[in-house]
Amino acid sequence: MGRATVNVLRAAALYGGLVTLGLAGCESPRPVRPDLDLHSPSATRRLEAVGAAAKSGDRAYVPALFDRLVDDDEAVRMAAAAALRELVGRDPGYKAFEPEGECATKAAAWRAAWQAGGSPAPSSSGPGGARYTGGAAHGAPR
Repeated sequence: MGRATVNVLRAAALYGGLVTLGLAGCESPRPVRPDLDLHSPSATRRLEAVGAAAKSGDRAYVPALFDRLVDDDEAVRMAAAAALRELVGRDPGYKAFEPEGECATKAAAWRAAWQAGGSPAPSSSGPGGARYTGGAAHGAPR
């Protein structure tokens, strides 16, 4: 092999190593997918998924949002409750910071009321249906 070929191979190996290191350290985050991320082991990812589900206004996420009312993470529970208030109506007194047993009891009551059709739905705010407004529809501060 000639000297030029060796230098090209060294440069290629060095470039390949730098690209590999660069890709490992500069990975762009994957977009949030509520259908998957509402069940993520990461509380941060679940919280992002709750926000994305709420923003979408898609009621297909309602059952998974009810599951998040008994999440291990209080922030996820609070966000899920806010999203559900917008998507399915007011709750029967659910408070995310209450003891685990009370959260579970009130979450089950809220889910049962929704399944029975007893929970009022919010009015549509446009062609896309209900939209998450951060609680503004119920007088909550933004």
